[in-house]
Amino acid sequence: METEFVPEAQCSVCSAWPPQDRASKRALLDEIPLGKPICPRCFVAFWKNMGMLNDDGGIEQWLEGVKH
Repeated sequence: METEFVPEAQCSVCSAWPPQDRASKRALLDEIPLGKPICPRCFVAFWKNMGMLNDDGGIEQWLEGVKH
């Protein structure tokens, strides 16, 4: 299954959160819905929180280049 990314306004995780709270809420993200649309920032936050990603600058560059 390939993850399809959507804008934050359509994200099944963060779209209901106030924009000013999204970064702090993502820091606590420990689950994501399978088979539902998700934005790239929530996707990366989940994997970072699970200890599966280490940001050496590459993740932020990748996020900027993701098309949704």
